[in-house]
Amino acid sequence: MSGVGDSFTERTRTSWFARIGKSFVAVLFGLVLLAGSSVLLFWNEGRAVQTERSLAEGRGLVVTVEPARVDPANEGKLVHVNGDVTAVAPLRDPEFRVAVTGLRLIRTVEMYQWKEEEHTQRHTTLGGSEDSSTTYTYHLAWNGSRIDSSHFRRPDGHDNPQMRYTRTTYTARDATLGAFRPSEPALRLLPANQMARVAPAHAEALRARISGPLQVIDGRIYLGVDPGQPHIGDHRISFSTVPNGPASFIGRQSGADFAEYQTQSGDKLLMARSGLMSAPEMFKVAEDENRMLTWLLRAVGLFVMFIGFALVLFPLSVIADFVPFIGSIVGRARYWLHWSARSCSRRRSSRPLGCGIGRWYRSRSSLSVWAWPMASARWRRAERRPARKRLYGLDTSKCRMGKGAQRRAHLSSCPAMTKERRPIPPALRSSARRYGRWP
Repeated sequence: MSGVGDSFTERTRTSWFARIGKSFVAVLFGLVLLAGSSVLLFWNEGRAVQTERSLAEGRGLVVTVEPARVDPANEGKLVHVNGDVTAVAPLRDPEFRVAVTGLRLIRTVEMYQWKEEEHTQRHTTLGGSEDSSTTYTYHLAWNGSRIDSSHFRRPDGHDNPQMRYTRTTYTARDATLGAFRPSEPALRLLPANQMARVAPAHAEALRARISGPLQVIDGRIYLGVDPGQPHIGDHRISFSTVPNGPASFIGRQSGADFAEYQTQSGDKLLMARSGLMSAPEMFKVAEDENRMLTWLLRAVGLFVMFIGFALVLFPLSVIADFVPFIGSIVGRARYWLHWSARSCSRRRSSRPLGCGIGRWYRSRSSLSVWAWPMASARWRRAERRPARKRLYGLDTSKCRMGKGAQRRAHLSSCPAMTKERRPIPPALRSSARRYGRWP
């Protein structure tokens, strides 16, 4: 069964009137997306400013203290502590009897199961009807959670069993950093990037407790017959840990623990990093992460907004598939938009927004009706700006430009050439005399 996959194709035809009805439903959904994307962008900008102000506030208030002593005078203040964090009692997984000494132990479970992929091709016919061909492909793969096969288009023969084990995290309760005792909220901020390998001899002890075939391969527990040829329902279990070692914390001193510090700007500050880092370094990392998250949410919001606009304008595409004169308008808009986009690429306009819209929308006829005027207007404004050219090594951007001999005559009286006092080439001198511009 390993590596086996199958697929089937469904073909449907949707009438033009049914497409019109669906397009207006898409308009409603597009309006929801536009409203949601606007709210997301607005909230993201506020969140970014609030986080930036909170970090700036925390940077000015943080106090670096030594881990050897808990000073009661710093109770409730934002403190920075770094040093070696250790936990004595080993962390144990009771189901697999895996024990490690560290700050956190994470069990990751994957199951070999069916996955469904869907691919649709659409073709518009005469009269506005649409033929759709949807191919459903099923293949086997490892996944960290169970995929509900009851939602498959064809669930028969693609049943996924329940997972026998799930992901679990264990956190040390006796961790110490000098005189401080960081608790679970602070320790879970440390990344578990070190693999805890299971010894092959541990498989014998597990077979007495766990039914079914079991093996230990490459430090991981495999529940199945052959790891090279997995079957549906096979499990792959691995462990990762946060080892004892140097770490840095910033938070509100609460006794000997670190808690969230409420800033006046609105955010709560509690940070933890592996390794020895100073307070300015930790705030710099937090600011970079905030900036990265801000741009990521901006991209998501703009993408959702674009989808919303596409859905709002979707009825135009459906109508253009049936009504001839609207189709010709849409086609002509597509032609002019394509031409303006090519012109922008040739002239390398310094205002790329309209050109970029033209390049993207030139293949989308329904949106081209709206995008082309904006793109062409920006392109024309860019064309009216004087081009910066260099002639004979001189900047002639402020010179009048004509054609042929008249252009050469204008250049002969250009301030750039007279200011530099360079010799005028013979071609310019003869043209200038002809037009009365040379003494």
